[in-house]
Amino acid sequence: MIFQQFSLIERRSVYKNVALPMKCWKYDKERIDKRVHELLELVDITDKINDRPSVLSGGQKQRVAIARALALDSNLLLCDEATSALDPKTTQSVLRLLRDINQKLGLTIIVVTHQMEVVREVCDTISILENGKIAASGTVKDIFLQKPPSLMTLLGKEDHKFACAGETVSFLLPADRLNMIPMVANTFAADILATNTSDYKGVPFTEVTVSVKEQSAARKMKETLTRENLAWYAESEAC
Repeated sequence: MIFQQFSLIERRSVYKNVALPMKCWKYDKERIDKRVHELLELVDITDKINDRPSVLSGGQKQRVAIARALALDSNLLLCDEATSALDPKTTQSVLRLLRDINQKLGLTIIVVTHQMEVVREVCDTISILENGKIAASGTVKDIFLQKPPSLMTLLGKEDHKFACAGETVSFLLPADRLNMIPMVANTFAADILATNTSDYKGVPFTEVTVSVKEQSAARKMKETLTRENLAWYAESEAC
């Protein structure tokens, strides 16, 4: 587990902080030394191995905390508001590190956060807690497309309906597929209601919301989006 405030032992060096879990479990010195160096290299902070936490930046402290959390080869890494105390640039570097760890180690990472940009940046799936219960759950792209009330509450926005006639469909386009917008508008007589660009795991996507009057055209458009492997969501009722 890694924490918002790092929870490092200030009187111990970086080396000793990372080694502590292994010392508690009676690992031998040679094994501890090898593992500490491996982990500090993984989180790219080997040059601070003999420093104490007091001289480290917030991002460096969090890298040490991540290395310590990985010391015992756990299958799960729980991040409790792990970037809330960091500035935006440092947050991005820590999130990139978590993505790399997830890919290199095949480690499941559970992120507890109120920062929606963190969810977009590193998460595959999301569950939104509201009054102690799961109010919405699904892939990150699906939840942000569907915009359930619990998400809009977190974002501090009202879930509004567009003034339109017909079926409303939202879909996500990567940067190299923006030519789909005029194609959809022309082929299916779709009215473009809104566009908004966001990043998902560092890749920019444009969310497009359209209205299609004819049912048959709406059905064909959704079939086309599915065939093109594009994520989409349709309102259950015409707006």
